Amino acid sequence: MNTPTITQLYDSPHAVSSHSAYVPALVESLRVDTVLNFDLYISPQGGSGFVLYRKENLPFTKENAEHLQHKDEGRFYIAAADRSKFLQYLERNLTFILKDDTISIEKKSTLLYHSAANTVSQVFNNPGTTKNIRRTSSMVSNISGYVIGNPRAFQSLLKLASHDYHTYTHSVNVCTYSLMIADSMKEFSPGELKELGMGAVLHDIGKSRISDNIIRKRGPLTGGEWAEMKKHPRYGAELLADNKYFSANSMSIVTDHHEKLDGSGYPKGLKASEIGLMARIACVADIFDALTTSRPYKGAVGSFDALMLITREMSDKIDLHVFEHLVLLLKVT
Repeated sequence: MNTPTITQLYDSPHAVSSHSAYVPALVESLRVDTVLNFDLYISPQGGSGFVLYRKENLPFTKENAEHLQHKDEGRFYIAAADRSKFLQYLERNLTFILKDDTISIEKKSTLLYHSAANTVSQVFNNPGTTKNIRRTSSMVSNISGYVIGNPRAFQSLLKLASHDYHTYTHSVNVCTYSLMIADSMKEFSPGELKELGMGAVLHDIGKSRISDNIIRKRGPLTGGEWAEMKKHPRYGAELLADNKYFSANSMSIVTDHHEKLDGSGYPKGLKASEIGLMARIACVADIFDALTTSRPYKGAVGSFDALMLITREMSDKIDLHVFEHLVLLLKVT
């Protein structure tokens, strides 16, 4: 039997093997003096056998935390059937975890990145509801509060960024890049950064209306499939149009992140000054992450090669001032 990995806990439920009845999590994901609504297990054999450690509906104590830190490299296990309960618990407590100075940046980044991707996956499955927009807002606040002014945290998240494309992790990556670019430009208020993050993380929400057969197709799209794919900005706007918690600035990212300065973009063929700065930022972040992650039809390229490719082939299409800030960020990290 293969030893399960931390990543299995945060991947989509379909990614968890039927042989993985238990999945691991970091002890740092549990807050002392909170009541857990899921059982905890330990594995004396390091993933090949599991023993009930603590029943659900009991407080998690300081003594429990100290004991588990010395077991199996600071991991505990939960039943795969309790995965959803655990992720909801983590989402509720993430703000406090990120402020805990006793937890390393690497572990904070792991918890934040995978929790955010899980939240995005659920929002995509039920987009546009007030509850999910509020969850997204909380998630963006966590990402923003964690990375802005903290280059080590940004670098740590970059190391975690998945190089295998998935809409959910791509959305988290684009949000993180966009926030860091905008913060380095020093042109946005905290409220505007929040709006930028909201639009960036939901920039592809319209893809929830597009068939998985198109999204995951291996090989080039047909003309009809490509025409349908290009509708996702419009679909996204329709999904979010009536939500009072989603601002006009955020909406401009959803509708315009594929527009290009030379007018060659879609869906409206906007040019230069017709494209707002927030959409220009998200555009650069989107292109860079798309190039550096593997898709069903292409492999990933390295960061340097991606920057060179953008410089060579897209300098007339993107905002070069925004692009320079991305280059500087990556150089520093």
